Parts: sequence; C-alpha cells; structure tokens
Amino acid sequence: MTDLTGRQIARNRETQGQPSFASHRERVMRLISEAVAGIAASGVPGSPCDELPTISVIGAGNCQDIDLPALAVLFREIR
Repeated sequence: MTDLTGRQIARNRETQGQPSFASHRERVMRLISEAVAGIAASGVPGSPCDELPTISVIGAGNCQDIDLPALAVLFREIR
C-alpha cells in the first residue's frame, strides 16, 4: 500500500458516520430518486421501464454524500 492510499483510508475512517453529512446525503439521494422516477415515468427512449438505468458518479470523494446501497437498488450499474 502506498503512503497516499494509507492516508486516504485514514481520512475515510475519520469521517465515517459523521452526522454533519446526513442532511446533505438525504437531499442528494432524494434528488437522485426523483430523477430516476421521472425518467421511468416519462418513457424516455432507450430507458425501458423493466430495465434499471446506469449512473456515473463523478467527484464523489469518499462517498459521504451518497448512499451506495440505496443507489444499487435504483441502478443496474454504478460507475
């Protein structure tokens, strides 16, 4: 393990479970859920109702502002 990897792991552990991210994470996840529901309801071409969409998460850092298990339910693939 490189020194940078070890530092990143340590920083993730320091912030794990911080309540300060809870309201932000809830808002982000609500917005994502609403967007997915809107796509399914609109019948967007290439998004059949029986197939879950994919999502690309960019700049997520240590993922404190998203709920990965919840995304796994909403999306076929998370990139």
